Amino acid sequence: MLFHGREINVGCYVLHRRFASLLMKTGEHKTSRRNYDATRAYALSKLANVLHTIELSLVLHKMDANVTANCVHSGIVRTRLTRDGDGLITDFIFFLTSKLLKSVPQAAATTCYVAASPKLRNVCGKYFSECNEARTSKSGSCNHKAQRLWTASELLVTPPSTPNVRSSLATS
Repeated sequence: MLFHGREINVGCYVLHRRFASLLMKTGEHKTSRRNYDATRAYALSKLANVLHTIELSLVLHKMDANVTANCVHSGIVRTRLTRDGDGLITDFIFFLTSKLLKSVPQAAATTCYVAASPKLRNVCGKYFSECNEARTSKSGSCNHKAQRLWTASELLVTPPSTPNVRSSLATS
């Protein structure tokens, strides 16, 4: 029996949709601490996860790999991260929304489904929420933005003398 791998990335539809218009341009990651917005950075990281999933699924397909890549939206989870803000306004907002937040097991359900469901054995490059395939934001479904992010990421992590994955696939 052949091993079948599954990569699952975590996105956040609410956040990456809200910040999609602020999609990073080359070099935008070099922002000063004074202008740093943690919520924006987190939202862009979730959008990057969605875009990475799109491009990785294409790369895996071209490699004829026995691996799938999908992205999940776990929902807003009741953790310390959602509670660690300071101030009266943050406390009030947390109090109002705390009953709407998911528990950790509830939030993990979609990830577990995508990781283990036999129905999804050959499903790749999709976005899931509430254990169902779902739509992502317009920016989160843009192949061109996914390819740009992949290329920029390769430039950041690949030594100059090493060919990148895209060019390796193109020549094979």
